[in-house]
Amino acid sequence: LTLDGDFLIAFGSETGQSEAIARIIEDRAHAYRWKPRVHVLNDFGKKFLLEKEPLVVIVCSSTGDGDPPENAVRFVRYISRRTLPSDCLHNVTYALLGLGDSNFSTYQGNPRLIDKHLSRLGAKKLIETGAADDQIGLELDVEPWLARLFVALKNWFRISDENMEQQNCVSVIESDMRRLSLNEKDGNELFLPKFSGAEKLQQDSSLRVPVPIAPFLASCLLMLPNAVFFKHAETLCWQNGFVMAEAVSSQQYQAHVVGVSRLTSMETRKPKQEVVVEVDSDAEIAYEPGDAFYFAVPNPQKENFINRYRMGFLEQADQKCIVTVKNDATRRNPVVPSHIPESSTLRYIFTHCLDIRRSPGRPLLRVLAEFTNDESQKRRILELCSAQGVEEFTKFVRQVISGIYPPFCILCSLLPCIKHI
Repeated sequence: LTLDGDFLIAFGSETGQSEAIARIIEDRAHAYRWKPRVHVLNDFGKKFLLEKEPLVVIVCSSTGDGDPPENAVRFVRYISRRTLPSDCLHNVTYALLGLGDSNFSTYQGNPRLIDKHLSRLGAKKLIETGAADDQIGLELDVEPWLARLFVALKNWFRISDENMEQQNCVSVIESDMRRLSLNEKDGNELFLPKFSGAEKLQQDSSLRVPVPIAPFLASCLLMLPNAVFFKHAETLCWQNGFVMAEAVSSQQYQAHVVGVSRLTSMETRKPKQEVVVEVDSDAEIAYEPGDAFYFAVPNPQKENFINRYRMGFLEQADQKCIVTVKNDATRRNPVVPSHIPESSTLRYIFTHCLDIRRSPGRPLLRVLAEFTNDESQKRRILELCSAQGVEEFTKFVRQVISGIYPPFCILCSLLPCIKHI
């Protein structure tokens, strides 16, 4: 047993999600002044010897028919050997988190295989193996598992509750220190597609671009100790009670879509569908013929944007987030947008308040230009923002923002609220 904080984090990843979780574990371990080492599973025998590792944390997914990811194939093949002594890993203690999608019959196939063989070879579990389902949202399983993991690691390294509270005490983190991850899965390439504009636009040395909007919001995350999450967000009104200007009534109702049927051929110019909505049973709705209802739909959990956001803020998604106006704001009469609660969570804001699916407008695009380190990307964004680039804006706007990391409050200020339809 080593008490110096040294332990191994090993991952097998096909899409980058397992690696992202491994890096989150690494970052949080560093905050406790531990000494984690992170390697892909296939590095065994080269960068680590499994039988020599007292403590191993493994994060791995399945691919295809329950197969291991490419960077974990050698590892799984090795521990599957029947020629290995049944007690060769008796000195190893492990924690395993499996990722998968329950839409497939081979769900958790590879993590279960790893779990089976580690136990067969004498390794002992630090905590129960976790199973995260991408079908319902990985974070719903990952976050509780991480909380259990770090409680177990505290016991492993014999850290007292008093010391843990000192290290994990309530802290305030400014939003510009925590950036939203809009990058591709490996994060190595900031600007993947090098889209070039018209030659005339590229050679124009006097682009007429708007002045970027100065930040006027501030925010902080209150990091509660011991994985205590902010529950009040669950009781908040939709979009902080924001009401459309066109709406006569401010009353909001929770509803669920229970059926959709096609009324016309999908080949028609404007196909029609009937959507059946079930309103909560205790709702009393007074309406007259000809009245219109507006619907606002939360951002889907499966959206890549949301998944990347949550993976980047996995530990902070449900911590209390306070949004206020900056003390030194230069904007005239600045206010927090009415659809943003003063006190909620990052998960709530990005699920219920901000329209993350809409193409960015010029004000947001102009600000994003200030948060890229790629000069060619910045130039391209400025071209699209310019008066000269109007014709290319709509066609290319979605293709130029990959890999930009704007502060949370910039997005909070400039992303519109989810549109009512």
